Amino acid sequence: MPSINNVKVLVIEPPNQHYANDMARPNGSLGPAYIVGALREQGIAADYIDGTIGSVDGDFKATFYNAVEQENGTVRYGMTPDELAELIAGYDVVATSSTFTCLNC
Repeated sequence: MPSINNVKVLVIEPPNQHYANDMARPNGSLGPAYIVGALREQGIAADYIDGTIGSVDGDFKATFYNAVEQENGTVRYGMTPDELAELIAGYDVVATSSTFTCLNC
C-alpha cells in the first residue's frame, strides 16, 4: 500500500440520469471541492470530475449532450461506463456521491 503522500484520490460525481423531458445539468455542489481542497492541503494528490460533463479535454457532444435512453425509460447523460472504468483505474481511492434523485428509476 502506498504511503498517504503517494495515494491518488478521485472524487467523482456520477453521470446524471433523468426522465426524458428533463435536461442534463452539471452538479454545481461545493462539497466535493471542499473535500479535494482539504486532501490537497494534507499533501494528498486529489482530483475531481463531474461524470455528466467529463474531463477537461473531453468532447461535450459525447458526454453532456449525449442522451442515452435506459431500459427503465430514463435518459442518462455523461461519461460512458467504459470511460469511467478507465479513469478510475488510475486512482488508489475513489469517493463518490450523488445529488440527484430520480423517482421510480
